[in-house]
Amino acid sequence: MYGEIRRLEREDKDIPQLEFNFSNVQDWPETKLLDAKKLLEELGQFEAIFRGRQKTLWSSSPVKYPWSSAIYQDLRGNLDSLSSGIKLAQNTVSSLVQLLNINETIENLYDLEELQPAVNHILNAPSNIATWSLSTDLDDLSRLYLNLETDIKNYQSISSDLNAKYVRDFFTFDLLKIREIFARRFTGIFRFIKPAYWKWLNDKRRERQRLIALRQGHKSISEQELMADIEKAIERQHILIILQDRNYQARQVFGSSFQKEMTILQNIQQGLEWLENLNKNLLLDKETVAAVLTSRERYEKLGELFKSLEVSLNKIKDGCKFLNKHFPKERLTALDVLKRTPLNEIEDFRRQAYNELDLFQQWLDCQEIVHKLEAIGTEEFLAKLRDTDILPDKWYSVLRKGFYENWLRHIHDDNSKLRKFSQNLHEQRINEFSKKDKQQYEVAIKRLRQLHAQRCQDWLKQPEAQEEVSNLKGEIKKKSRQQNIRQFIKKNAQIVTTLKPCWLMSPLGVCQYVDADAVELDVVIFDEASQVRTENAVSSIMRAKQLIVVGDSKQLPPTAYFESAGADDSNDEEEEVYENLLDECSKLSIMLTRTLSWHYRSQDESLIAFSNQEFYNSKLISFPNPAKDASRGVYFHFVKGGIYDRGGRGDNIREAEAVAQLTVQHFKQQSQQSLGIITSSKQQAKAIKEQLKQISIKHPEIEEFFQENSEKFFVKSIDDVQGDERDVIFLSFGFGFDNKNPGKLNHHFGNFSRKQQDLGKRRLNVAITRARCKFVLVASIDQDHIKAEQGEQAALLKEYFAYVESGGQKLAKKNDDLSDLDLPFEEYIYQVLTDKGYIVKKRVGRSAYPIDLVVMDNSKPEKEESLLGIVCDGETYSKYPTARDRDRLRQEVLQKLGWRIYRIWSREWDRNREDQIKRLVEHIENLRNQK
Repeated sequence: MYGEIRRLEREDKDIPQLEFNFSNVQDWPETKLLDAKKLLEELGQFEAIFRGRQKTLWSSSPVKYPWSSAIYQDLRGNLDSLSSGIKLAQNTVSSLVQLLNINETIENLYDLEELQPAVNHILNAPSNIATWSLSTDLDDLSRLYLNLETDIKNYQSISSDLNAKYVRDFFTFDLLKIREIFARRFTGIFRFIKPAYWKWLNDKRRERQRLIALRQGHKSISEQELMADIEKAIERQHILIILQDRNYQARQVFGSSFQKEMTILQNIQQGLEWLENLNKNLLLDKETVAAVLTSRERYEKLGELFKSLEVSLNKIKDGCKFLNKHFPKERLTALDVLKRTPLNEIEDFRRQAYNELDLFQQWLDCQEIVHKLEAIGTEEFLAKLRDTDILPDKWYSVLRKGFYENWLRHIHDDNSKLRKFSQNLHEQRINEFSKKDKQQYEVAIKRLRQLHAQRCQDWLKQPEAQEEVSNLKGEIKKKSRQQNIRQFIKKNAQIVTTLKPCWLMSPLGVCQYVDADAVELDVVIFDEASQVRTENAVSSIMRAKQLIVVGDSKQLPPTAYFESAGADDSNDEEEEVYENLLDECSKLSIMLTRTLSWHYRSQDESLIAFSNQEFYNSKLISFPNPAKDASRGVYFHFVKGGIYDRGGRGDNIREAEAVAQLTVQHFKQQSQQSLGIITSSKQQAKAIKEQLKQISIKHPEIEEFFQENSEKFFVKSIDDVQGDERDVIFLSFGFGFDNKNPGKLNHHFGNFSRKQQDLGKRRLNVAITRARCKFVLVASIDQDHIKAEQGEQAALLKEYFAYVESGGQKLAKKNDDLSDLDLPFEEYIYQVLTDKGYIVKKRVGRSAYPIDLVVMDNSKPEKEESLLGIVCDGETYSKYPTARDRDRLRQEVLQKLGWRIYRIWSREWDRNREDQIKRLVEHIENLRNQK
């Protein structure tokens, strides 16, 4: 975490400072930080919108992200519909104004809503209204209507009454004459003598009878009633004359609506009501309306315009609702305001909204990104970022740095030990731990001795002990005829196991010296178990309560190959490989497996690096050297002209001579170091021994060094060398161009080419891992002669030859190579030191546990000597599982190899960076001055 912050500062020295808190930083995995990076990169495209510098009318719209084509089509469709409605309304209004001679300005929705019923009123005019005299004052029309109504109702009332009494012929009589007859009077007593009287009386009687004959049902009637009916009929006739008069005013003003006595008053009344409403509408001129009503073409035109007006009005109303819904915070879009707003202004607003659709899309995308960022816990970061002028290309760096700082704060708050960490106190505790950890070994030895002594004393006090003690003393005193060991152990097993609780024996020795029923061992430990035949181990296992098997499955199992007398290149048959204890126990699920990963033998890392990578999957922990040393490492000695005697002696004489010369050179220059010579075959071992024998005759002073079974020297073939080690190892490869086909290399390399159970690979692994300090490959061929396509074994040998020829530098990288691991804290320290002019190497070492940083001594560049190894508490340090591994053993091994180690604690570095840099530089300078 410290390193990530420092790396960010190193990569971008201008990261703006922004303090903010993460509410849930502990829930942030690395993937969430990467998600935030992607979102911030996307948000950067909308910086102006995010910071409010670029605004849109749509910001208050209820439309929510995510944006889609459906949303776009809906918004655009509504805006287009509003626009078309406005254009249609404007065109329609223009036509209506011209058609109806409207003087008022019609420019908004309110005006349109006023105009629509006015136009509709014209279109809904009564059918005969066009024939009326619309120029007549409405009051006069009303008065004339009232007169007409009186006449019509009187006429209809009389007609109804008389029709109920008389048939229709009643109205055809000369009622005036009849009334005159009935109204005439003769007085005096002399009336009877007057002829006129009798004529009148006859006429009256006749007319009466005629009238009674016209009555419904011929009912009788009094003269008085008859006279009343005659008067009514005359009045009806008078009204009809008036209605039929061409000069009757109602006829003139009501046009075709006037139908004399047949006039439908309701129609005229509706017409008057229509006119009354027409008079109320200030937009319309009656004369113009009358002209429209009397013109079929103009009337039809008006109907078409009305339809257009309705369509446009509906579109505008829907559009206003749309504007009110999507722009609720705009003053213009309130519905009551929209009604009074000129259509041109609404169109301007609509056009602006339309032009901002793309901006609205960006605004929604911006909001979606912001909400996603807020959802993962960046609310405060975004709120503070919005008010700054930090450029988008810095946003993620600011967030990432703040994220790490918040994480550190969270860790420190929850971990008091880390929060209170002190370098001096911690290193003091490490020193105390290291000292006590060493002491506990010495204490354990003393305790073991005391325990052994106490057990011996306790056993000697037992009664049965005296007999076995007496037997032992008796055997000691004997000069001859002593019991054999097997018999003695069987009879005196208790005293033998009490005095000597730990035995070091071979499996065959156990069978030979220990009777099966004599001793039950607590623990049996097999070392080099891959070389122990299973059948040989059974007798020891059956005597034990617990079994520990130690071995290396990458080394050789027991074989019968060297029991053959033939040459190594002539036997193509498969070797007989015996079952071994290690393989058999590895198959058992009841056996717990432990891996010993620390490699101590090689005092130069190049001695084990190839095997570690090729055979042990880089699982071994090895340690680098602080400087180049000619007495350490891997070397290649090429023997020019060496010929392998294939099919003959099976040796390489010239190579044997070269090995002998190198041996003499070693004795003269490094006689204090032990030497082992490993050969690829027993024939080559024999040839080298012969050469050494000849040399020892000329140089008797080295004859003692060449003695067999010497702790300082051996010559052995590969199958005999497992378990051995020496300071220096010469490997005589032996194989090369042969006398049968000098121009072509035979890629059958004897033991090294065995594919069966990877025996070839195992032999190579055994051969190249015997050296403690130095390894020399002696061969008559080099890597260029070996063709990798000849097989897996040839490819492996070619790779190893290339490795040795490069002095242990050329090692193919594998997929799991950790040399390029990103370690930001260590990288930051590296930059600090290189900026101050020091030569620094990173991750020095071939295993997965390298030294983090090494400051080189630039006063002797040819030696590549280190001045100081720097160990941080980062990736490498945390890999060590125990405090003993990371704080004591590693330090001790490195110091024994000659390293000077300096520790850097990230907590202290983060808290007191400048002081830590000063202390480190002072330490380096002190070391340089000491040199």
